[in-house]
Amino acid sequence: MPQPPAQQPLSSQGLRAKLAAEVDRVPWPELKSHARADRLFVVAAHLDLLEVAVAVATDSATQVESWIGRAELARPEREELDAWGAQARLEFRCVIVQPFVLVQPLAGESPASD
Repeated sequence: MPQPPAQQPLSSQGLRAKLAAEVDRVPWPELKSHARADRLFVVAAHLDLLEVAVAVATDSATQVESWIGRAELARPEREELDAWGAQARLEFRCVIVQPFVLVQPLAGESPASD
């Protein structure tokens, strides 16, 4: 039986374009299950969400560890989760980089305050 052709890995530009097409605006309630499963990571507002997603997807460990070390890429704290739950209309920009869900508060919204 013939084997299907091997899928070529995406170039950095191709990966960035694929992820850019997958960025979506998502309300907090839709992200709760990802937070409970410990797959949710918050990207600091001053970082480019796509740059972070590409770095995670390509296992750029040095860059990802740097962001984590500076708390620019982090799992949300319990206090943040509680504050987000109290906000009825909180939304994030979101992109999935399996198995992680990367989120960033939308401009003008502060995820830690109401």
